[in-house]
Amino acid sequence: MKALVRDNPGLVRPITLNHVTYEGRPVEGIEIASNVNARDGRPAFMELGVHHAREWPSGEHAIEWAYELVNGYRNGDARVRDLVTRTRTIVIPIVNPDGFNASREAGELYGNGGGHATDLDGDGEISDPEFIAAASTHINEYRRKNCRFPVIDAAVAAGNCMVQPDQGVVGGGVDPNRNYGAFWGGNGSSDTYVEQDYRGPGPFSEPETQNIREFVSSRQIMTLITNHTFSGLVLRPPGVASQGTTIDEPLFKALGDAMAAENGYSSQYGYQLYDTTGTTEDWSYNATAGLGYTFEIGHLL
Repeated sequence: MKALVRDNPGLVRPITLNHVTYEGRPVEGIEIASNVNARDGRPAFMELGVHHAREWPSGEHAIEWAYELVNGYRNGDARVRDLVTRTRTIVIPIVNPDGFNASREAGELYGNGGGHATDLDGDGEISDPEFIAAASTHINEYRRKNCRFPVIDAAVAAGNCMVQPDQGVVGGGVDPNRNYGAFWGGNGSSDTYVEQDYRGPGPFSEPETQNIREFVSSRQIMTLITNHTFSGLVLRPPGVASQGTTIDEPLFKALGDAMAAENGYSSQYGYQLYDTTGTTEDWSYNATAGLGYTFEIGHLL
């Protein structure tokens, strides 16, 4: 991101979100637009990655989109130049840098910094037993959550990854993608600290989700994609079946179907994967009416 900013003045500018993480890391991103420093009210698209620490490709996909736009603009691609001229793109590739750092460092330690295949038997499919076996022997590499400590005093929040080893099935921290305000505390999240979908002590209790809430609330975010892995899906609200479809379902479905058709993914409701509450796009849609989607990157074999 620093290189993109340095090499493309007037086209790319840096962004630092409001809150550092428990381990003191800033959450950073970039904004891409022609005459990027102008204040002109252009509609914006937001691309997010790595809410879940072990989902490394979700951050790579976000930053690759930034390169697609910058390179296309510089190379004179008419479609890209039109897009970059008429809109703004915000890319936050690593929403959860504490968890990501712990996962990446563990990956390097175990020799898997370039990616580690969980498919232990080589049959092209990843089973739950294989995941559990790999995660339990690679401590922290399969961390999902952030690094919050258990709540002792609600007025004092702190966290550290290294003193809370995570085995990928149980571990410390809060799942940022269950901590947003929409339907917080409902189905598809847990109130048990060590479980992987622990939602935290309250909605927006975490610096990671506070960052996204404050940024989205201050900008004209018309569409949003939050990247995850690995099921080959384009998911749209609602994340919980009991809510029924949104008032914008025809538009939501049409755009979701069109995106999925580009890469052979399946377009569906979030709850068709499983019920989730407190998620990014459920909150962003209900708070701002901007269309939000989860991309589950990857194809099932």
